[in-house]
Amino acid sequence: MRRNNFNGLQSLSSHATLMMSVLRNNKRERIGVLEKIKKYSNKNSTQIQITKNATKEQLNNIRISIKKQNRRKLILQFLFVGLVSITLLIAIGFVKF
Repeated sequence: MRRNNFNGLQSLSSHATLMMSVLRNNKRERIGVLEKIKKYSNKNSTQIQITKNATKEQLNNIRISIKKQNRRKLILQFLFVGLVSITLLIAIGFVKF
């Protein structure tokens, strides 16, 4: 700090201006929403397009198989939670008595 003409703001003002200039220089330019849309709308989105068509029978078979898989998952989850809760209850019962 300088001893000459010190009013409390001179040393802080240089640091503050330095911080402000660093923040201003490091600020990244933000891309607007419209520019993002323009950027992605011009590209051919071949990965998103699905050209294969399934028959009604195939769709029904897929629905049935997915329902079976979900039912199995649900039953296994209930069994797991039930077994864990029963073992915890038994363990707590032994610890209490």
